[in-house]
Amino acid sequence: MLQRSTLALFVFLADDKTALVQWMFATSTLHPAVKAMSTVNDSQRQVLNKRFADIAQTLLTKTCLTQSRDAIRYEGLGTIEASFTILGQVAGRALFADPAVAAGMKDLEKYFDAKRVQEVLGVKQ
Repeated sequence: MLQRSTLALFVFLADDKTALVQWMFATSTLHPAVKAMSTVNDSQRQVLNKRFADIAQTLLTKTCLTQSRDAIRYEGLGTIEASFTILGQVAGRALFADPAVAAGMKDLEKYFDAKRVQEVLGVKQ
């Protein structure tokens, strides 16, 4: 499974990783814990849903048609879900690897007492 899903992953990323990151973010803003913090509206979300659906459909039915058929034939439908799970993980990493986001995450260090955590957990420096 990993070889087939990895192939699909690289083809997808070369085509449009940004669309996946945008779709993932816009969809996640529906979660009640963050909904009030976002300005993503339903029409924007619909545009991103269509864009990502088009990309995913093209990936499965054209770009990686042979690989998709083989994966389903030999490994079952679960391999498609696994492939898209990997894509989601990559999108999450891409989102947090962006320099501006990484800098924002670094700000957490001001409030997190790593030394205290290490002491409590018995981790030696």
